[in-house]
Amino acid sequence: MDTPSVDPQTLAGDPIAHAAQNEAQAELYAAACEAMRLLESRQQHVPAEYLDGREHKVLRQLRDAIRTNS
Repeated sequence: MDTPSVDPQTLAGDPIAHAAQNEAQAELYAAACEAMRLLESRQQHVPAEYLDGREHKVLRQLRDAIRTNS
């Protein structure tokens, strides 16, 4: 009689770790969405001379990341 050397549950992965990873990804996604909203609002309501030139690049990166993960 052959018995597997590895527990089948171990082969399937740790469900608790998987759930925690999914939760962490959901939190990061929500944070990215909120950061994008804040940057968009800032760009609409702050005079251009007070904006940091890097904000546009960061906003574009956030949009791209959100698009690819939604």
